Amino acid sequence: SQTTCSFVVDLRSDKSFTVWVTGTSAPCISVFKPIVGIDSFTNESWSVPGTKRDSSLWWTNEMLHREVIVDYVRRLALFKEDRDDLEEKFLQKEKKIREKGPEDRKEF
Repeated sequence: SQTTCSFVVDLRSDKSFTVWVTGTSAPCISVFKPIVGIDSFTNESWSVPGTKRDSSLWWTNEMLHREVIVDYVRRLALFKEDRDDLEEKFLQKEKKIREKGPEDRKEF
């Protein structure tokens, strides 16, 4: 599966929200990173990928994706647990600070 970038928005009844983004083209292997409110999103230092391979997150993940799809099941298994653990840490941290003020949210 490939796309330009993936994101999921968690809208809560109190009108607060968290946006989970990959910043990469392959959601099946990517980490979804939480962005709590617009402040942390606009302060994020995203490097814009070029048209040729560079050191941006997008290109780094693109090269990983190209290697993984050669033998998807075996190669995904090499890092899936680490990826899932990182996302779980993000989920727990997001849960703890999502009700705090904007200054605390910037730590994401």
